[in-house]
Amino acid sequence: MKYLDKFRFILILLISLAIVFSCQDDDDPLGPEDNTPANVVATLNLPLDVNGKSWHVVFDEDIDPSNGYIYTDNGICGSGTTISFTIEDVPNGVFFVYARVSVNSQFGSPPKPGDLIGIYGGSFVDNIPELPNFTIPEKGEVSISIDLMEVPDNTPADVVGTLNLPFNVNGKSWHVVFDEDIDLSNGYIYTDNGICGSGTTESFFIEDFPKGLYYVYARVSVNSEFGSQPVSGDLIGIYGGSFLDNIPDTPNFAIPENGEVKLSIYLMKVP
Repeated sequence: MKYLDKFRFILILLISLAIVFSCQDDDDPLGPEDNTPANVVATLNLPLDVNGKSWHVVFDEDIDPSNGYIYTDNGICGSGTTISFTIEDVPNGVFFVYARVSVNSQFGSPPKPGDLIGIYGGSFVDNIPELPNFTIPEKGEVSISIDLMEVPDNTPADVVGTLNLPFNVNGKSWHVVFDEDIDLSNGYIYTDNGICGSGTTESFFIEDFPKGLYYVYARVSVNSEFGSQPVSGDLIGIYGGSFLDNIPDTPNFAIPENGEVKLSIYLMKVP
C-alpha cells in the first residue's frame, strides 16, 4: 500500500505541474501585442477663413505630388481658421508632410495665387526642408501642426491703356513705347501697336509686363513711318507731360509686380 500511495502521489504531482506550466505558457500577463499603426492628430492653421473649400494633407518621401504619394487625407473646410482632424493607421516612417487648401485650383494641379499651402517644419516660399522631417512611430499617437499661407500672385502686371487723339485718323498706325529714355534710335524695352479706327480713342491691353519705372510715349504716324522722326501732321504724346513743352525729366510711369495698372496718354498734332 505504501508503494502504491507513493506512486499515486508522484503521478498526481506530475499532472499538476504539467497543468501549471501549460497555463503559464498560455497566459501573457502583458496581454496580446498591439500591432495597430499609429494615429496622427493634426491641425491646419489657416491665414483666413475659406469655408467650403477642400483641403488635403500629404505624407510622402518627396514634395512632388505628380509622382504619387504614400498617404493622403482630405476634407472640406468649415468656418474659422483652424482645421483639426485625426488620421488613423498611418504607416511608420519619416515623411515630408504638406497641406493645401484648393481655393482657386484643383488638388493634383499646381497651386494658383489665392490657394493656401504649408509644409511641416518650414515654408514653401522660402524654407522648404531638405529632408523628410516628421517621424511617425510604429504605434501610438503623434501630433502635428502645419501653418498655411496664401500663394502670392507673382504674375507680372497687365497694362490697360488709352490713347486720346485730337481728331480722327482712321486707318493710320499707332505705336506706344515703354523705355528708360525717349531716344527711339537706340531701341526700346517694349512697344505695342495697331491701326486707328473711327473715333478719337484707341484702347490697348498689354499682358505680363515686367515691373519697373518707364517713360511711356505714343505716336500716330500720319505722314511718316514709325522709327523715323515725327513730321508735321503726325500725332505724338508722352505720359505725364508734352513733347512740345513739358517732357518729364525722369521715367514716371510705375508698373507694379502684379495686378493691373491703367495708362492714359493725350496726343497732339506735330505743328
